[in-house]
Amino acid sequence: MNKLILSLTALLVCANFSYAQHEKITGNWLVEQIEYDGKIEHPNMITEFTQDGKMIMMGIEVAIWNYNKKNNEIVMKSDFDKDFNGNGKIISITDEELIINKDKTKVTYQKLDLEKIAVDNQNSGFIGEWEYGNNDNSGIKSLIIFRNPDEFTMIHKEEYMETTVEGTWIFNKKANTLLMIGFSRDLLPIGKNKVIKRNTDSFELQNRDGIFTAIKKINNKKNVESTINVEHLTFYYEDFFTEDGDEKYAEDREKLPWNNWKEMKKDLLNINQLVYSYEFNDEDTKVFKTELLTTDVIANIEDEGFTIEDIFKGYDNSGNPEQGPNTDYNNPLYPLINDYTYRVAGNEQITTPAGTFDCTVIEVSNGYDMKKKLWMINDKVGVYAKIIDENTSEYSSYYHLYELQEIINK
Repeated sequence: MNKLILSLTALLVCANFSYAQHEKITGNWLVEQIEYDGKIEHPNMITEFTQDGKMIMMGIEVAIWNYNKKNNEIVMKSDFDKDFNGNGKIISITDEELIINKDKTKVTYQKLDLEKIAVDNQNSGFIGEWEYGNNDNSGIKSLIIFRNPDEFTMIHKEEYMETTVEGTWIFNKKANTLLMIGFSRDLLPIGKNKVIKRNTDSFELQNRDGIFTAIKKINNKKNVESTINVEHLTFYYEDFFTEDGDEKYAEDREKLPWNNWKEMKKDLLNINQLVYSYEFNDEDTKVFKTELLTTDVIANIEDEGFTIEDIFKGYDNSGNPEQGPNTDYNNPLYPLINDYTYRVAGNEQITTPAGTFDCTVIEVSNGYDMKKKLWMINDKVGVYAKIIDENTSEYSSYYHLYELQEIINK
């Protein structure tokens, strides 16, 4: 009987250790360093090991994982990429750091506390819209926008070209560093930056390419009283596919009224500006605020396209000489990018302060927590009457509503 009790006790201790290790691995991590063949790289990519055994990197599920107690390994299986398959030997694991060795490659992870990051970011002084201050070319305009709790957008504009990078930012108060995580390394200051100076009007960062400076962009947006009626989006990504995983609405692209770019341009020829109300839930006060955004419209029948400033990110550059194109003519769903899934939900007549419009209604999903609903005006091809942009994730939820207020003709 005593032997049985001892055996059960030993089994319980092992099970508790295995569970404890699984719990230590579970969570959000930053891939801080990779060592292989004598080389060291700093990819700075966010990886989540979920409680139910999924490995999610930069928002994409890349593998499933489990902890092997006997060999002290993380075992991964992946249909996404064969490089994620295999076993990673745990060299060290603490509450703050995880080091594994897989295929002769040593990977160092740093644990991320998302709640602490949100607080530090909020108090960092970076939130807002900034202009690159170290740009000697007057024909180039560069902006960076930091948002709650951890999202940023970088925009680099020059004649006939616009580059946009979106990603995650993390301010480390103790180390006085600003980490900016995005897929492009072409625009400063992606990567880890040392904060040299920071005040209400400007900041300076030191990174691998030298000194990066930015100055605060003056906010000329007009505030108006919010009368928002929240219409939450209730459809799901799974609604767009059959049980076999096939896309249900692939033919909906042919139903869109914007497939002919010549017709789209023709309807924009007499328009000078579009004015939208932008209503959003403020992270600080937890109430809705409203601003007016204006986009300049440039269309010429001889040109192979037109430009409309993309204001559906919550800011505008109206009045600036450098205009960024809204899209190329092969993309009928401006301002969305091509990797979204969407469907035509029907037709609806809606009334805004700009008038009453017959619209084609589009529902959109990115496969995660973001959803959009768009009302595209049928007889003003190229103009939205209304957009709802909603994110329901736990750490970065938001609700944005854009509604057409005025069409200013030439």
